[in-house]
Parts: sequence; structure tokens; C-alpha cells
Amino acid sequence: MRARACSYPAPENGGSNCTGNDTEIQTCTMSDLCVYECDVNPSDPLHGSMNCSWTGQGARQCLPFCEEGYAFDSELFLDNIVCGPDTGFEWNIRNNQNPDVQIGTCTEIKPADKNTHIYSGEYEDLTREVSVRARTNVSTVIRSTVQAGVDGLHCVQNGHCSMRSLEVTGMMAGIKNSRPYRNTELVGFEVEISCTPVKDPRSCYDKLEAAYFTLQRLVNESRFSILVDQTRYDIVSNGTSVYGEVSCPPGTVEIDFFCVQCGPGSYPVDYYCERCPRGTYKEDFTSPECTPCPSGWTTNGLQTRNASLCNVQLSRPEEHFQVWIVAVVCAVAITLELAFLVYCCMYRCEHARRHRTDNTQEILEGSIELADVFGGVSNTYSEWTRMQDGSYIYNPSRSTGIYRSESLIY
Repeated sequence: MRARACSYPAPENGGSNCTGNDTEIQTCTMSDLCVYECDVNPSDPLHGSMNCSWTGQGARQCLPFCEEGYAFDSELFLDNIVCGPDTGFEWNIRNNQNPDVQIGTCTEIKPADKNTHIYSGEYEDLTREVSVRARTNVSTVIRSTVQAGVDGLHCVQNGHCSMRSLEVTGMMAGIKNSRPYRNTELVGFEVEISCTPVKDPRSCYDKLEAAYFTLQRLVNESRFSILVDQTRYDIVSNGTSVYGEVSCPPGTVEIDFFCVQCGPGSYPVDYYCERCPRGTYKEDFTSPECTPCPSGWTTNGLQTRNASLCNVQLSRPEEHFQVWIVAVVCAVAITLELAFLVYCCMYRCEHARRHRTDNTQEILEGSIELADVFGGVSNTYSEWTRMQDGSYIYNPSRSTGIYRSESLIY
């Protein structure tokens, strides 16, 4: 159904309304040009599946996953893969950079070289100024208190994890720590606990997660509170934070708490896998960079995974150069030809003007000479009178003989 409104412009000053109906209903038919690709799922990733199903809104949604022991080398396009009325019945991840509707590769999970948790906290009302004025050595008290809590962690006691560093924060003016900015810097601590995976890539994550929950329990039980000049300071409510770091071997990138190689069509850049740019490809898991297509060829999009897809021919630079040369030569030739034509026209006009002036003078002078020959009279008494500027005036009243008249006819 389609509708229209008689408002562009609206009738005014007694004008009539638009003719015809306001609405029109027609039966839609599928034409050859209609795009409908929801019945065809995107290709399954290597060592994985798309897992697509229909939804209640007449759309099809895919939830990709990898086999056990594998993980996607990129999270791009993973969250929302849909085809339906809202996408024009095309897969929403299809575009000029991804014409083949590709997602990341399921690549084998590799253990990290090291997993680290950095746990930090701040003491309520304990500022640097309070610490400086206090008789108690605030830094020493904080260190000993936190050290005791870390030493009680199960993974530390059995040697599966260890404390790499312990720092007191907020004690030095002008130095900001990694916690969110506050108007008044509070004194606190930052402890780094690390673990080296042995076999299972998840083993360290589980141990460090258990250590975090233990530290949180100690904070909630006020086990990290300290006494400064007979005043007890406890951790600020919700004043702790934790974040993790993953150290990956060369050629791999961090995904969650483990490492993966970048699959075909992508290469490692810093901490993530980047898609191969247009005109390049990568067929394996180990190459550190993408391979350029043969000269004169490019790809149809990004993340090309096979050399055979370098099948888009480029126009050769020498062809563009030749076209420019021909265009320049033609332009110069036309310009020179026009200039030559203008010059010829000007020259002929000037020559004709001069020729007419010279002929007039010759005719006039010839008539006088003939008159002198046949009539035997001087120029002074001729019917032609010569002026001071060299021109002549004809005066027939001065003619005295037939020979002079004949000379004019001649």
C-alpha cells in the first residue's frame, strides 16, 4: 500500500483538491531484480559453525561458535549477524569491504606466556597530607598489611601464582596512578599477581579469578584496614578495581586470557588481528604479513584468504599515461591550428586593405599620365587634381579634349 497527501502545495484561495485516491493498494511480486539471500547461510568458519535459525520477525539470525580448543581471531561481525526485512533481505555484514560475508577464523587456542591480575584499592579519607603529617609510617603499614593478605592466597601458597610487585599509591605529589581521577588523591595500594600457564590455557585464569575473590572477601571483612596515629582507615566502599594483562608469544595476539594466531586473511598488528587490505591476501596462520596480489590485479574486498581471489584486473598505469599524452597532443594541435587560422585571417585582411589603396593610386596616376601623353597637357590642367596628402580628386569640368576622355575610359 502507498499513500499520498495533497500538500505540495496545498490548495489555497478556493482551489480544488488533488484528483484521485489518497491511497493505492497493489499486490507485490518477486521480480528478477529482487534480492533475497536469507535462505543461504554465510559460510561456516574453519573449525566452527554459523548456527543460524529463523526468528519470529521473519528474519534469520546466526550465532557463530568455534569447536573446543579453538577461538575466533577477531570479534568483528560476531555479535549481530542478521538477514531479513530490516536489512533488505541481505546479510547485514555484507558490504564493499566484505562482499563474501566473511567472519573471523577459528584458530587454535595457545597458552599465554604469562597471565597477570593487577588489584588496587584506596583508603577512605587517607590523603597524602594526612600521611605526611602522621607519626606512623603509612607506607610501611600498608605494605605489611597487603603482603599478609597476598601471602594467604591459595595459589601463592602452592606456588601456582606469585606476587610480582606491591606499590603504595597516592603518596607522591604530582604522580597519578591508574585508578580513576579524584579531586582529592587518596592513598592506597596496587598489587600485581601473575601466573604462568602450564598445559590448560584456562588454568591460570581460574587461579587468578579465585585470588581476586579472596582479596575482595578480605577487603569486605576489613582485613586490609590500617591504624594511623590511633585512627583506623578502611578501604573505600567500591574502592577496589582489577584488570588483567596477557603476555603472548611472538606471532600471536591476545584473546580473552589466552593467545591465538591470526588466521588466513588477517595478520597481527599490536594486540589484535587486522584484515588484509584490498589487493593483498594471506593463506596460512603463521605469516606475519599479507602478500600483495600479482601486478595489475587486486581483490574484491578485504580479508582475502586465497591467491586465486586476486581476480579483479586493474587498469595499467601506462594506459592512463598514454591517454593523457594523446589528450595533451590533441589539445596543443587544436590550439596551434586555431592560432594559425586567426593569423591568416588577420594577414589577408591587412593585405587586401593595402592592395586596394595601392591600386587606386596606380589607376589614378596612370590616368593622368595617359592624359598627358594623348592630350599633351600637364598635370596641372588635368581633370584629376592631386591634393597635398597625395590623394586625387576627379574634376570632369576641366576636361578639354576627346583624347583626355578616352584616356579615362582606357
